[in-house]
Amino acid sequence: MKYIILILIMSFISFESTAQLHISTNMRRDGVFNEITKEYDLISEYKEELTFFEFNKAFTMFTHTTPNLTSSYKIKSSAYNKENETWEFEIMSDVGNHYYMIIDQKKNNIRFIYDRDNSTLFIQYTIKRLWSGKEMNIDYCGRELTAPTNLKLPAACDLLSTNYVQKIFSTKTEVSVKDASLKDPSMTQSCFFKWDDINTPHTGILVQVMKNPVYNQYPEFISDFVKLKLQDGEIIEDDDNVIKYLPFYFGGKVGAYSFQRARFYWTCGGNYLFMLAFNVSTLTEENMVATAKNLISEINDNFNSNLK
Repeated sequence: MKYIILILIMSFISFESTAQLHISTNMRRDGVFNEITKEYDLISEYKEELTFFEFNKAFTMFTHTTPNLTSSYKIKSSAYNKENETWEFEIMSDVGNHYYMIIDQKKNNIRFIYDRDNSTLFIQYTIKRLWSGKEMNIDYCGRELTAPTNLKLPAACDLLSTNYVQKIFSTKTEVSVKDASLKDPSMTQSCFFKWDDINTPHTGILVQVMKNPVYNQYPEFISDFVKLKLQDGEIIEDDDNVIKYLPFYFGGKVGAYSFQRARFYWTCGGNYLFMLAFNVSTLTEENMVATAKNLISEINDNFNSNLK
């Protein structure tokens, strides 16, 4: 459930929406910054305090309702902190008070930081639930759902160059390319980038992009794919164990990956589903995620160029 909340926060803030975002919280903590320890000291804690945040569609204002009052805030600026995986805002209340607000994806909370009487204070709210005025889709490219027959599908082998792959992996041999598309290439494109490595037989990566194969029955199949991977994981045939998928973040966006499966999934506009699979045994999980982010950035750039 935690990962779904993170996805919705990322999706709603990153892209225009036709619905309002709502967040409920169920615990409040107040603290003050200690100049000696350089940490925040807890002043009070309210474990059963329920509050509500409601953001407007344009994400320029929000209201915060507590047991005692309702306040309105103007969002003056917003930015995504990639290193900390937080959304950070400069906000002003309806009585002119200024705050620095943080939506923390890792710690699952909302924090207000402000200065009063020569002290730096914070108020922290633990997120209970997040939802929108209508069902939300993970829509990274900002495109409306479109029938697959009306969509162009670039060749997967055009999404990366062999020189780029060779540079990323520092291969000692040349990288070769093989079109691995099966069945209907108008619906799914696959490409295997291969090189020789004594540590791994058939070393390489597989890049795949597909359109919605069940559009008439399930138009939101691709929109829901990543969040369902994070929620339910994956069961391999003839194996009852569930393989968990974790979120990874790139450029203010989110995808799902499994180090065990060496696979990364992300989507584009609810219309295209991408997969990047590794057959490189020398990578640690940290290195694989970092490498995947570089490859995905290049894939997305080339994909968008091919759609123009």
